[in-house]
Amino acid sequence: MRTVLTFIVIASFVLQLQTAAQAPPAAVAHHDPNFDSESKRADELFLAKKPLEALPLYEDLCRQDPTVAIFAERHGAALLAKEATISDMNDRMKVHLEAIRELNRAQTL
Repeated sequence: MRTVLTFIVIASFVLQLQTAAQAPPAAVAHHDPNFDSESKRADELFLAKKPLEALPLYEDLCRQDPTVAIFAERHGAALLAKEATISDMNDRMKVHLEAIRELNRAQTL
């Protein structure tokens, strides 16, 4: 009886690990009709070293498709560029923390 109980506990534990290892379905992407052109424009601005101009585009792209790592990475980098322009320390810290969260999200993607 003890062996059966041990087996059930171990099997249950393994099943929980397998279930936990399976990632939940990614967030569903809802692309607007201009998604591709917006993505292209954001990339052009970012590569032209204009992250502040690209920031609103990457914010929107991340909203439309939160599963794209490069959008999250560039959104985080643009937020760091924005941080450098803010003089109020509280506002600056908020933007900094948002940037770090976004960069961490990009890393997990």
